[in-house]
Formats: sequence, structure tokens, C-alpha cells
Amino acid sequence: MGSKLCSKFRKFKKKVFLKKEKYDRLEEADKPEDFPPEISSVTKPLTESSRPTKRSIVKKEKNNQRDDKELIKKEETHEPSTFEDIESSIVNLLEQLKKVSSATRTADKVTEKAEIINNLGAAYYKICDFQMSKKYYEMYLKNLGKNASPFLMQRAHCNIGCVYRRLGDFDQAEEHFQEGLEISEQLQDMKSKGRLLNNMGNICEMRKDFEGAIYYHAQRRKIAETMGDWETEAKACASLGNSYQITGNLRASIVFYERVVIWLKRKYIFEQKEGKRRSIVSSFSLEDEQWV
Repeated sequence: MGSKLCSKFRKFKKKVFLKKEKYDRLEEADKPEDFPPEISSVTKPLTESSRPTKRSIVKKEKNNQRDDKELIKKEETHEPSTFEDIESSIVNLLEQLKKVSSATRTADKVTEKAEIINNLGAAYYKICDFQMSKKYYEMYLKNLGKNASPFLMQRAHCNIGCVYRRLGDFDQAEEHFQEGLEISEQLQDMKSKGRLLNNMGNICEMRKDFEGAIYYHAQRRKIAETMGDWETEAKACASLGNSYQITGNLRASIVFYERVVIWLKRKYIFEQKEGKRRSIVSSFSLEDEQWV
């Protein structure tokens, strides 16, 4: 009787031990490997033939150097960001304007003066002093004259329209935006036309004219789609989704909101890939590389 009990106990103990060993192996297999994400996804080991050389790494980096240079330029470009920075910038611009105004009138000085006046309008706009911004933007438009470059005229009308919109004078804002639209159509400047159409759509939204907003934002979306500008197209879709929702057309609203979601997914995937690329490139030191 005792021997039978002992043999059963031994079998039970062996069974428990085997089961425990099995679970231990499973737990070890589930542990994440100690690799960065971009390396752990590689299933095949690198051989000597497939291993990236320094020349191939440099070649890949050169292919992407344009994007990297643009990023560096953006990071190095200093623009006044705080209220104090902009105020000090305004003081400097006013001093420059005083010097240019007292100097001998030449073509270069006239151009320089116009740019300073335009920059003053932009600076006052940033600190929300819209009356002063309007003063300098209108002065800039007046100094341009009728024979000025259409591109400069278009920019001037767009800027003044934005100021009037902020001041709540939608009629004046619409008038300047329409002037800018006519010039952009003459120049066939689709990017500027899309920006002005967006401004017109915003004016319609503020007037609670959502049918008009749909009209302008739909044109902006079509231009962005033609140009392959996903970001602008997504913004136009968001505006259309909002306008359709307010007018009660929920089906159309959902369609445009879904397009925004698709774009956001694409943007997220692109940023993830770009982040991995930059991290890989930055991990290689190319400072000591020498070429014969």
C-alpha cells in the first residue's frame, strides 16, 4: 500500500515539474530582446555581403541631405517668438525706417523702405495691435503703386484682409481677399489662390454663411488635391466636415472627417519612419572618414 502511494506521488511530482519547466520556457521566449526597435524587426542576420558599408551609408545620407539641410535651416532661423522679442524688433524697424526715410531717395532705398513698412505691419499683427498693423499694411500698399509687382500686390491685399477680419470688418476683408484672388488667377498662382480661398471660407464661417464656406473650402480642397498637398487638403477636409456638420448633412461630414483621419494616419507613419531614419544616420560617426 505504501509503495503504491509513493509511486503515485513520484509520478505527480514529475508531472508538476515538467509543466513548470514548460511555462518557464514560454516566459523566457516572451521576454523582449534587448535591441532597439529598428533592429529587432530584422529577422535575417547580416552577412558580410549584406552588411552596410560606410560608402553605402554616406550615399544614403547624401540622398537625404536636402531634407536635413532644410531642417537645419529652420532650426537655425531665429524669428521673434515672445512679446518682448517682437517689441524690440518693432523698435529696431522704426529706427531703420527713420534712417531710410532721411536718406537719398533711390530705387534700392524705396524697396528697402517698403519692406520695412511691411515688416512693421507683420510685427504689430503678431502682438495683436491690429490698428497699427492696418496703418502700416495700408501704407505699404499705397507705396507699391499701380505699377508694382502683382505678387507684392497680392500679398498686400491678403495681409490687409487678414487685419480687417481680425477687426471684425468682414466687408473690407472680403474686398481685399477678392482683389488678391483676382491677381492669383491672373498669375495662375494656385498656392496663393488656395490660401485666399481659405480666408474667404473663414469669413463665411464668421458670418454663419456655411453654404458659402463649403463653396470656398471645396475649391481649396480641389486645388490642394491637384498639387498633391496632403496637409492643405486635410485642413480643407476638416473645414468641410465642420461646415457640413453644422448644416445638418452628417453623411457628408463623416466622409470628410474620415479623410482627415486617413491623412493623420499617413502622417504618423511617415514621421515614425523619418524618426527611425534620422536615429540610424545619427548613430554612425562619419567625422573620421577619409577618401583617397
